Amino acid sequence: MLKEQEQAQKISNHIIEHRRDLLTVDTPIEDLNQEELTSLVNEGFDRYGINYIMLENFNNGGVKNIFIEFKTEVRLQSMEQVTKLLNRKFETYIKNIEENCQTCKGLIFECLRAYQDEQKRKKQSNPFQ
Repeated sequence: MLKEQEQAQKISNHIIEHRRDLLTVDTPIEDLNQEELTSLVNEGFDRYGINYIMLENFNNGGVKNIFIEFKTEVRLQSMEQVTKLLNRKFETYIKNIEENCQTCKGLIFECLRAYQDEQKRKKQSNPFQ
């Protein structure tokens, strides 16, 4: 979970930094309601996050080697068997990526809510100063 938290924090920081590219209005993040914040997370994740998770950069293409373990308990007797095994492994790989992305979006949302809280506290005056 530590890796997902680090990724979410980096993506959140990138969203905060590039919020003007993502928001249709020039509203500060701290003034967004839950629906608008959810939209910002989705838009930011689609624009920057998925690239970061897959390629570890925000804007550029790249290469990622995908290693799928091939293991069977029986002797393979046809290409059809090989294809079925590989398809199952690849489907599992994609399912794991989808789950990781959903988890990451949740963590990004929490990071942005924490940012909202921090910005709102900065606007409040300290009665003891």
